[in-house]
Amino acid sequence: MLVIVENGTKAGHTVVLEARDRILQKNVDKEEKPCVLAPCPHNTECPVAYSKIPCNFEVSYLPLLNNKTTVKCNHKYSYVVLRKGRSGNNWPRIVQPVLPRRKHVVCRMCCHDGHLHEVIFTKAKHKGHLYRCAC
Repeated sequence: MLVIVENGTKAGHTVVLEARDRILQKNVDKEEKPCVLAPCPHNTECPVAYSKIPCNFEVSYLPLLNNKTTVKCNHKYSYVVLRKGRSGNNWPRIVQPVLPRRKHVVCRMCCHDGHLHEVIFTKAKHKGHLYRCAC
């Protein structure tokens, strides 16, 4: 597997996409052909490549400091995970934070068809386990 991580800025996302595309265009045997595992479940063009908002994710952490104060920091990053061979997994990936609303939850996902889809899980329609997992 190959993991490429860059700052979550528009420029960082562009660098990740350029590296991703370069690797996917490489001519190799069918068994060795690379595929994308995350954050997208497809090898087609990124659906947010030309949008103003980059595809990025946020992580919170406590930096290692010499003094005893603990200040929580947040950092945005863009990434791609590639591997040799077929992935065999066409599950959609959640690419933005889940938006909890009153009696429903909005999930924005990148799907295997290369498009972004928005799925709304409601308490009434998706009772029980599925709704709780989406929250």
